[in-house]
Amino acid sequence: MPRNHEKNIVFLHGWLDNAASYASLLKLLQDEPFANIYVYEFAGHGWSANRSSDSHYHFIDYVYDVIAFISSLSLEHCCLVGHSMGGMVASVVAASRPDLVNSVVMLEACGPIIGSGDTLGELRQGFASRHKLANQANRLVQPKLLYQLRAQVGDLSIEAAQLLIDRDLLKTEKGYERRSDPRLKALSPIKINEQQVVDILQAICCPTLVILGEQGYKWIKQQVLSRQAYIKQLTILEVQGNHHFHMQSPERLHQLLENFV
Repeated sequence: MPRNHEKNIVFLHGWLDNAASYASLLKLLQDEPFANIYVYEFAGHGWSANRSSDSHYHFIDYVYDVIAFISSLSLEHCCLVGHSMGGMVASVVAASRPDLVNSVVMLEACGPIIGSGDTLGELRQGFASRHKLANQANRLVQPKLLYQLRAQVGDLSIEAAQLLIDRDLLKTEKGYERRSDPRLKALSPIKINEQQVVDILQAICCPTLVILGEQGYKWIKQQVLSRQAYIKQLTILEVQGNHHFHMQSPERLHQLLENFV
């Protein structure tokens, strides 16, 4: 893979999305490049392989996987750009391996999600959801129906929904199946608490940019307000769009990234 620029950017997508969520932005970056671009697709999503039947999708393992990916490519001092869950992962990677990361951009995210405080309740619900999804096979689906459903659930245009769904479809002799692992929807039996998040955010020593959608999730905006004091070099911006503003306003995001990275 040619490296024509001094700067490296690694993009991380959100939960139940895939690399196609950055498709429009990547086209702009290809036309007007200012960095070497890498898009990491989390296990069980899109074209990435599913985890084995005897393992699960722990948040912290996503962090480990990204560190391994960056290390395997010898990408020292890269910029991590993560949307939603990808932004949460990026924050932990930056805190735990500051030698690999020189800047972080969180899109509709500001550190990991915390537990409710009901430890046993979350444990029981998590194990129950694992059991329910353990042997659930991917069924045949109708792409056009999935486009509509994904657009409604994510408040996306049909075109944006189609980008995500098409990358997740596998054509078989009988029809279309989804590539993504149904077990991704299992609830986490163990979550960290707010003090642990504070420890993580305080350990981020590189410039950090949080970008929110003006019509994005309110709970994320509240989270940013309550956590912003813990991040040393933090800039907060808002752009037009909802939780998936990076798919709706790729030109604006391209401009912000070029100025920040």
